[in-house]
Amino acid sequence: MKMLILALALVVSLTAGAAEEFYQLPQKKLIEFSWASPEPDFLRRNIEEIERTCPYDGIGIRFMAQMPDGSRIDSRHMFSGTAVKREHLAVSIDALKQTPFRRLKENFLMTGIVPGNVELFDDKGWKVVCDNIAALASAARECGLRGLLFDGEVYESNPFLYHPGKGYSFDDAAARARQRGREFGKAAFSAYPDMVFFTFFAMNPRFRGEPDSHVEPFSLYGFFIMGLYDELPPGVRIVDGCETSGYAAESEASYRMLLEHYKLFAIRQLGKEHRAKFYAQTLFGPGTYLDPYVYKRPGNQYYERLRPDITDHAAYLRRNLFLALSVSDEYAWTWGEYNAWWPSGRAQALLEKDGGGIWEEKLPGITAAVEFARRPLEMAVKERRKQPRPNLLVNGSFEEGMNAWSDAGTAPPKIGHGRGIEGGAAADFSGIEDGLVIQQIKVQPGKFYYVGALAKTAGNGVSYLLARWVTPAGKWVQEFGVPDSVLTFQPTGDSDWKCAEEVFLAPENAAHLLIGVGAKQRDKGDSALIDKVEAVELF
Repeated sequence: MKMLILALALVVSLTAGAAEEFYQLPQKKLIEFSWASPEPDFLRRNIEEIERTCPYDGIGIRFMAQMPDGSRIDSRHMFSGTAVKREHLAVSIDALKQTPFRRLKENFLMTGIVPGNVELFDDKGWKVVCDNIAALASAARECGLRGLLFDGEVYESNPFLYHPGKGYSFDDAAARARQRGREFGKAAFSAYPDMVFFTFFAMNPRFRGEPDSHVEPFSLYGFFIMGLYDELPPGVRIVDGCETSGYAAESEASYRMLLEHYKLFAIRQLGKEHRAKFYAQTLFGPGTYLDPYVYKRPGNQYYERLRPDITDHAAYLRRNLFLALSVSDEYAWTWGEYNAWWPSGRAQALLEKDGGGIWEEKLPGITAAVEFARRPLEMAVKERRKQPRPNLLVNGSFEEGMNAWSDAGTAPPKIGHGRGIEGGAAADFSGIEDGLVIQQIKVQPGKFYYVGALAKTAGNGVSYLLARWVTPAGKWVQEFGVPDSVLTFQPTGDSDWKCAEEVFLAPENAAHLLIGVGAKQRDKGDSALIDKVEAVELF
């Protein structure tokens, strides 16, 4: 317990500093990409319906270039020798600028390497490719989109496949791929110098730069990515969507391993000169494949995640999306194929293909699952209002004095009768240098828990709420990605009482949750009252 007090003293001392001195974690964001990703004109005409039925922070958007010969080119199919200019995108740009987005703010213009029929040593073809990406980046910026979504998957021709029989060495091809990355990056980033460049996958930790194209079909793609980093300006951030590994993650341990493996090994794909850019400007943002939560496709590893013992598919998705967002740096994303979120337009065709339909109809509860994963605290409050749940803590308002609480500080708090938020009791830590009381509750691994408390403070002291997991053997859960949480109290409207609250997912090896509330008083006259300490099982 002494080690716990020492650790808390350090954390609370740091927390007590001016908030602006510390890095503030960004709000996590979930993005929807799919076969049903809309065009701007459809968005403009149906934005109210889409924002009502799509429970995300943003979506992928497909532009359509109107070519002089009357043909249309999808923005995902502009990696070719066919030049696309701003005037060809004018209809899409105008429609999107007229779309009154209210909730979906984190939107991305979708592109990729289709058709990919430009040879690596074709200078003229690559000039067109780079001009096209510059036109798309400029359009994204003009329309207020967050940036570009770049899909590096090969659907037709592969411009990054090494061909030994074409008269150039692997080293020559690698150098040219890196050069193309620089050209591509310079074109895109110059047109939109503060964009988010979202990729379904960028780093391959297995990348070794070896010429065996049969082992590594994207053997030159890694050098292309190196070229992007050569040109990466300070204002651009790259989201690595970790598509394959993200799709395969199916447990708390696998998500933690995915994060740890990426942070430790993905840097191997880049040069030493890129190290600072990688750690400062690369965001880990794993993806989730939605269709396997509804359908079974024999022979596809991603569709085998729903074991017979998993009966609540929406709850399983809720947990995995929560984990994906928890380990992400800022963004996570989903991919969907045979279903759509809104029953109109292009999505209508999907309703008739291979049993496709509307997500909420095919998997009842999926909308609530996505909303909870995005905003767990907000949704937990709504859930508790809809269906009140018992407080797992005994005597959470200190009406029975210190009953069920253990003193773990330098002195126990006094009980302030009549000083609680509703006129009842409260724990009074005034005048105590390092006060802390704790209580332990039983938990079930894989369950979600709401933990919260209220505090009324004066002076320069710091009050906090502690949550720490305990194994069946009585040891602290100390694993990568399972944080000990020390929450400080934040203002809530005009009230003198502040609130500390959070939603937690019980780790797979947890048996108990230790809850503590305390205060560290700095000066004479500092005071702290703590009331309404709660721990509630949600689902």
